[in-house]
Amino acid sequence: MFWYISNGAAHWDSKTVWCVWGHLYQGGMWFLKKNNIPVFDSNKWYDGHDYRLINNGGVYVDMSDRISTADIPESDRNKYFFLPATDNMGVNWSPVGIYGNYWTSTPTNGDNTRAFALIFSHNLMRVLSHPREMGLVIQKFQ
Repeated sequence: MFWYISNGAAHWDSKTVWCVWGHLYQGGMWFLKKNNIPVFDSNKWYDGHDYRLINNGGVYVDMSDRISTADIPESDRNKYFFLPATDNMGVNWSPVGIYGNYWTSTPTNGDNTRAFALIFSHNLMRVLSHPREMGLVIQKFQ
């Protein structure tokens, strides 16, 4: 997941229309597909660490400064995948289309009550350890 936020050329998109729960919404993030991210490695991040093996309840990676709001050229769209900003099913809901909250397949080592999650909005992009009780979206990343 760290690769997507650090090298996935994230683009916030406030125009693309998507549907959930029978309603139309806008807002989401485009990320490069992993086969378009140079030197992508599922086992370790570019710093050489495998964060799945570290006692990582406090691991928190913020790459908010890497978000682009520029449109992706139509000729490059097939290199990206889109994640709608669906928020979460927890106590503090935000309006749909503002925040995206997605589970990763990586549990937090050392704390079985938490797992890594991707959190994003137009000016926020983080991977962090998140309580499993939260109802985040599960979706295969490309």
